[in-house]
Amino acid sequence: MVYLAVFAGVAMGYLAGVVFAPAGTARAALVNRASLAFLGGLLGWFSASVATPRGPIEWGAGVRQIQGRAAFEALKEESKAAPILVEFYADWCPPCRAQAPDLGRLAQEGKKVAVVNGETNLALMQHLGVDAYPTTLILKDGEVAHLSMGYKAIDDLRALLR
Repeated sequence: MVYLAVFAGVAMGYLAGVVFAPAGTARAALVNRASLAFLGGLLGWFSASVATPRGPIEWGAGVRQIQGRAAFEALKEESKAAPILVEFYADWCPPCRAQAPDLGRLAQEGKKVAVVNGETNLALMQHLGVDAYPTTLILKDGEVAHLSMGYKAIDDLRALLR
């Protein structure tokens, strides 16, 4: 949704640059269009972020919330029996909110899924080198077997857990 708003803002800004471009050199018109496109994109991003729901993310049954390094270390030990997907998130993050239903479905399928609120676990994020939301970790055999950033489709998450 955010990307659609940004795209619409850029397109509208670009069209405004075409319509209202000053009569002059082609370069001045191009700079004017690029500036308006950039401003339109910012406007689109802002309007999309205003529409972002507030409050905690609803993860669904079976998704464990982890708090602190000790709980994460216990999760690593647990991963010796079966792989565990761990998602670092923030409540304000639109891709994190989009990923939440998929994580709930995986938990309902019997996969082990845990989430860590990065806003309240900054020390753990720094320890693991996590610096973006959402970040997906796969724990296997007591170690971090995979780390990637950004939204993932549910089929990609299933493949990571194999």
